[in-house]
Amino acid sequence: MGSSQGKELERPIKPKDFEKGFSEVQAKKGIEELMGKCVNGCRGRKGWNIDKVIEHRKKVADMYKNILKDLDIEPPYEPEYAIHTYLKFPLLVKDRKKFFKEAEKEKIELGDWFISPIHPIQKNFELWHYKYGENPVAEFASSHIVNLPTHEGIDENYVDKIYNFLKKYKDEILGTYVKNGC
Repeated sequence: MGSSQGKELERPIKPKDFEKGFSEVQAKKGIEELMGKCVNGCRGRKGWNIDKVIEHRKKVADMYKNILKDLDIEPPYEPEYAIHTYLKFPLLVKDRKKFFKEAEKEKIELGDWFISPIHPIQKNFELWHYKYGENPVAEFASSHIVNLPTHEGIDENYVDKIYNFLKKYKDEILGTYVKNGC
């Protein structure tokens, strides 16, 4: 198990004591959570079950895909062999700062994951042996991506609110994936 303090993000050298073991009790609890057998509720949610969480996320993602189709925006590509669990639902926008600002005004939740070509690192790329310009697709995507939420707190009413927001700002949306290299 790795560190949970973030020191590994300060420089590309593994911090002392980065690799930590965990106890048998912690291992058992982790397995119980993954198996959906938490007796006292996992993460504060009684009866939490990973399959139900994934099912909910897929349902929300399907609603987002229908919204995008309605707005004439191609939904994310999903290969036949892939099983997407939709931890987040990506969307590319022209101006991320502006889009976040408008979303905040309308109380729309957005995520900002993967905002760097070597996420989560956002500065001092040279320490990580990364030269800006080496990966133009990742650089473009990371500077235009926002993520729509898919967690258990998202219901049909909230998706309708997101639909109205996306409809209002449709001209700010580039799509769901990078086309033609950028």
